[in-house]
Amino acid sequence: MSWEAVKAGRSKGRSVDNRVHRTKARQETESEIRRFLESYKTKPCDRADSNHDFRLCEKYHPHKDDQRRNPYQTYYSPDDGSCLNLVETLYHPIVFRTGSCRNSTNCVFGKRCGRAHSDIQLRNREDASESYYIDFFQPALPTKTLASSLDLSSLSQGKPNFDILAMKAWKEIHLSPTKVSLKIAEHLWFAVNRSNELFSRIQEAAFEECLGTVDRKIVNKLIIRSIDLDGIRARIQSLLDESSPYFVSRILTYGKRIISNLRELKTSDISPSKNLLIQYLSHGKLRMTAVRGKGDGANTAELLLKNAVDKLKFWIEREGYDNFYSCGCCCESFNMDQGIICENRHFYCSKGEEDGEQCFDSLVKSQILQLSNRKDCSLLCPECNAPYKKKDISSNLSDEVYDQYQKAIVDAKVTRKTEEMNNIFNERLQSAVAEVLATHGNAESRLLVEAKNLAREARDTVLNLRCPHCENAYFDFAGCMAIQCRRCEGNFCAYCHQKTSSSRGAHEHVRQCLLNETATGSYYATPEQIEDAQKRYRTREIKRFLTSYKKNLQNAIVIELEQDLKDLGIKQEALFELGNLM
Repeated sequence: MSWEAVKAGRSKGRSVDNRVHRTKARQETESEIRRFLESYKTKPCDRADSNHDFRLCEKYHPHKDDQRRNPYQTYYSPDDGSCLNLVETLYHPIVFRTGSCRNSTNCVFGKRCGRAHSDIQLRNREDASESYYIDFFQPALPTKTLASSLDLSSLSQGKPNFDILAMKAWKEIHLSPTKVSLKIAEHLWFAVNRSNELFSRIQEAAFEECLGTVDRKIVNKLIIRSIDLDGIRARIQSLLDESSPYFVSRILTYGKRIISNLRELKTSDISPSKNLLIQYLSHGKLRMTAVRGKGDGANTAELLLKNAVDKLKFWIEREGYDNFYSCGCCCESFNMDQGIICENRHFYCSKGEEDGEQCFDSLVKSQILQLSNRKDCSLLCPECNAPYKKKDISSNLSDEVYDQYQKAIVDAKVTRKTEEMNNIFNERLQSAVAEVLATHGNAESRLLVEAKNLAREARDTVLNLRCPHCENAYFDFAGCMAIQCRRCEGNFCAYCHQKTSSSRGAHEHVRQCLLNETATGSYYATPEQIEDAQKRYRTREIKRFLTSYKKNLQNAIVIELEQDLKDLGIKQEALFELGNLM
């Protein structure tokens, strides 16, 4: 339980009388338990008889590792792992007798056992935890014990020295504080550093809530020392929110062009006060933070910030930066440098006051799919179709959309180039095929006869599917691509006709075959997949058959096989030897 939880429990109106009344039936027992836990195993055993049972001894034996600290003098908890051994855990006020002993009838620890031997001994852990924290931290309350024991000479000019007060409190409750540095934003550090009233309030809140101290010796950091860092952080953050009465902070948007020129001005040109901080942020924004000075009225910070804003407005009007355009998409008004404008003065915003996708980003996304249909891949104004200049496009798109736009341009150019090359190749292919077919009739009779004979051989040995073991032709088979020949009982793969020595070998090969295009490498294929596999196998084998002959004879054989190839769905053009067509 944290310090904040303890304090919250007290502030809910739970009085000591109510707690006593609730535990009246066990008050004496709880008092005895506390006296027992304050002394048990905290002092060394001084008995001369070294053979006595250390488990029944109320003093600790170093060689048995059963020494414990008094939990009411030194803070440690089983919930945060600060107990040194099992004895400290089991005999801690939060844990002691909150569970039942498994062997209560023959327990070797007897009445000194850390677990309950009956229901009346059983304690509620949540109540025990709350009681321990309240009893332990009660002396730390500044309004109680500390108020009477602290040295009032530490007070200086009516203000307490919180560093001295905290050190006295830590010493009295026997706790060591934790130190951490809290990094805060530049404008918040400015407010803390310039406003002594705000810093004093932070110190006061830190001490009252968590017995903590705060100093501001390091730029942009607050050094905190406290027994409850989470609680003190929360209080500091609550004092530094935008509704703080000690300072005023505003984010203003003017556009990149205005901010770029403002950077050249001195801060003193806008406001001579040291209580005003001006920060130039990204996306055409700046932050003004005004701090109320010592002895100033409640509205002094607001007035200081208003005067600075009025000076900026006067400077913008004097420099001519107050010209605005209406966006053709969202109809909001923007400065000229916050968007893109075409040659006909149609404006679309690209950097607005709100974060997120702007209108020009959406416009470009809507045209990305159409870029491939435009010769120069240009982006067009949706109102007049005037092309935007490339330099304006790059400076007004977000990085994400600009990358998409560049990728679309590259894809469009590649698509057009591919189509152009395919058209050229097809034209040359058709021309070369026509030339081969035209000259076939004029070939020598010997070449034609040889081509007919070789075409007949190709039909029998290549286009007809055969068992690789016995060369017996086969036709239909079941969906499994691991085939066994009915004639010779040889096994092979129907994809690549690889021979195997067994059916198991054929099945294993089918799963790993490079020509297997099933999604899971299955043994089975659909009729369409079988037809496609056989077409690819025949095409590969006919090409291998043709490579043994000269160019003219290859082309003559392909012409003789025209009808056979057409029936099998094999493209004749893919088999002609035409040389390099590119």
